[in-house]
Amino acid sequence: EFLSQTGTGSVSATPAWSTFITNYGRSSDFFAGGAGSSSWTGSYAVLIGNIAGGTSPGDDQNTFVGYGAGNGAVSRSTETGGYNVCVGTFAGLSLTSGRLNVYVGRSSTGAATDTGCVAIGESSSAGGNYTIAIGSNCAIPSTSTNVLGVGGNDVAGHGITDGYFGDGPLQVSGSTPDNFTLHATGGQGTNITGATLGLAGGVATGNAASGPIVFKSAKATSSGTTAQTLATIHTFDTGGEILSEQAATVATNATTLSGQAEFYEIPSNAGTAVAVTGPAGTTGRIILIENKDATANTTGLVVPATQARWFVYDGSSWIPIE
Repeated sequence: EFLSQTGTGSVSATPAWSTFITNYGRSSDFFAGGAGSSSWTGSYAVLIGNIAGGTSPGDDQNTFVGYGAGNGAVSRSTETGGYNVCVGTFAGLSLTSGRLNVYVGRSSTGAATDTGCVAIGESSSAGGNYTIAIGSNCAIPSTSTNVLGVGGNDVAGHGITDGYFGDGPLQVSGSTPDNFTLHATGGQGTNITGATLGLAGGVATGNAASGPIVFKSAKATSSGTTAQTLATIHTFDTGGEILSEQAATVATNATTLSGQAEFYEIPSNAGTAVAVTGPAGTTGRIILIENKDATANTTGLVVPATQARWFVYDGSSWIPIE
């Protein structure tokens, strides 16, 4: 049976498990076992589905759609928060006095009293104020605030291992993919500083190593439609060391580097300095030179013993990046 309340007054029905919708006014006699309850008092609410909204008094402008949506901390007696949207079986089940939350998907939820959370996906959980969880079983701890999580439970095989921005994984056939730039927030107004953009590897626990930051790209191959293969270009490890996977080893006592490599390694010359001249460059090109000798600095392009140094081509010469 379908019943609708659009003004003040009461709604009642005999069959159990009826579906109720309230989209305006206050209802005072919802059928037990259906949507809402005899004690529901919230205004401008929409409740669709058996035991949606539970037996709680409710607050204004909640939207609960699905069996048990917004049921109120399982007990069906304490959901008093307002302005929530819960769509899916038992979506928002943990809510008690939380407000301004959006939960979409079966058992998607958050902390009982949090504000401004978004959880999208089956069993996703956005814990902590103003957090966003997107993905099946994606969970943000209740101690977090202002956090975005995208992915899922790695144990259950729901984790996301690759992400694409712009035109998706592949562009529409025959078109050129759009470039994409990742930004931190810019300032607005007079002399307002822009926000910092940080990149971080995964944080480890105890004495384990945290995750490095790895940059990858693919090099051109033969003409055709076969996708190129990604390869690591540079790795920033947890000790701050810069590692490169595309190395060009230079012979002992070499005077001129050559080629288009990003990384040049100067082997040990048993304590005798190696004179190094940079390769042909285009403005803005950056290279990394590592000196493997234990005691002697290189000359020309100076790299201290056992160290590595970045250089950038300014259009006429190679300049060290300090």
